[in-house]
Amino acid sequence: MQIAIETGTCGTSAAALYRNEVDVGGFCCPPGEVDRLPGLRYHTLGVAAIALIVHPSNPLATISLADARRILMGEAQQWRGLLPKGTMFSHPTQTGTRLHCKKRPGHWRPLVRDEDLFGPGVIDVGAISDMVGCVARSAAANGYETVWMTENTVMSER
Repeated sequence: MQIAIETGTCGTSAAALYRNEVDVGGFCCPPGEVDRLPGLRYHTLGVAAIALIVHPSNPLATISLADARRILMGEAQQWRGLLPKGTMFSHPTQTGTRLHCKKRPGHWRPLVRDEDLFGPGVIDVGAISDMVGCVARSAAANGYETVWMTENTVMSER
């Protein structure tokens, strides 16, 4: 038995499965209908936890699921209303999104069920490093990513 691990995207996994180049493929989000090829069986082994990420200067320590949704949907436009009373942080909220895998039900859907429900003025980025970098550059920014990728992506200014 030979085991090889390669990095890539959900599309990379789907293509390798389609071309019969691999016997097992991994996805960061649930496979879409386009991925469900004849003769393939899908088994969900786990679902990655999603973290709401904020700039290091943001004093937010915990947040409810309802408030996270309010931020992402543009209903909470100021951090002030989400922080403990007396906290001096008066920035507006600025949400970054990563609506990758439009052919697949993205891992963000448990937070916001449809991409049209994200608030106005969101900044859509294409890559994990762009999401983390966007949040690293602005005290007002927030975004979401899997916990593992958040912890393993270097937050650096570009």
